[in-house]
Amino acid sequence: MDYITIVQWAVPALTIAAAYGGTRQALNGTREKVKSIDTKMDHLTDTQQKHGERLAVVETKVDALK
Repeated sequence: MDYITIVQWAVPALTIAAAYGGTRQALNGTREKVKSIDTKMDHLTDTQQKHGERLAVVETKVDALK
C-alpha cells in the first residue's frame, strides 16, 4: 500500500470523525441548554402558582369586606 492510497482512505475517514465529534459536542451543549431552560420554566411555573394562590387569598378577603 503506498502513501497516496493511505491518504485517500485516511482523509475522508478523519473528516467524518471530526464532523461527528463536532455534531456530538453541539448536541451535548444543546441538551445542557434545554435542561437549563426546563429548570427556569419550572421555577417560573412555581412562582406563578404561588402568586395565583396569593391573589386568590386577596380576592377572598376583598369579597369578605364587601
